[in-house]
Amino acid sequence: MTPARRVALFVFFFLTGAFGLVYEVVWSRYLAVLVGNTAHAHTVVLGTFMGGLALGAWLFGDLADRVRNGFRAYGLLELVIGAYAVVFDGVFGLALDGVLAASASMEPGSAGLTALKFAAAIGCILPPTVLMGGTLPLLTRFLTATAAGLRQAVSRLYAVNSLGAVAGGLLAGFVFIEALGLDVTMTLVGTANALLALAALALSQRWPQAT
Repeated sequence: MTPARRVALFVFFFLTGAFGLVYEVVWSRYLAVLVGNTAHAHTVVLGTFMGGLALGAWLFGDLADRVRNGFRAYGLLELVIGAYAVVFDGVFGLALDGVLAASASMEPGSAGLTALKFAAAIGCILPPTVLMGGTLPLLTRFLTATAAGLRQAVSRLYAVNSLGAVAGGLLAGFVFIEALGLDVTMTLVGTANALLALAALALSQRWPQAT
């Protein structure tokens, strides 16, 4: 593997982590409106985020050994994640309208209404988190299949992903949301995510995976 390709793949790992944590922070702010409690919203987002990542890693972990090009599959998942982020504000609006309409016939503070709010919140963010959980197994499988010795470097790659997550969380919490607002932040990051995906898909044509 050439140094340039290795650097590029580290950049993909870093940005994947960064985008994921931006989404998590922004979702927490959105869902606080839906759930009606910031602490509850953080709990829902964290639980769904971690659960979705675990489910995605499990589902796509087995698939990673069967796909012909893990990097292309990674790009496809990132493209769907980015597209979903771009339309998330509209999806959230529909969920909020549905909860408000249903709540008109339910007792305020009832267990049924609380369950409905939580179900709507989870439904908004579970699909993309499952896909996020699948990106790292696919990308890691591609790396370990295309270069000798990279199996020993997987821990470093995950460290880069974690650093990206830290950067994304800090930027979202202290810069993007304050300067741009929730909807613009989500749209811009989703667009950047989609562009990253398109770059991965283009490069996957030039980077065949070894078997």
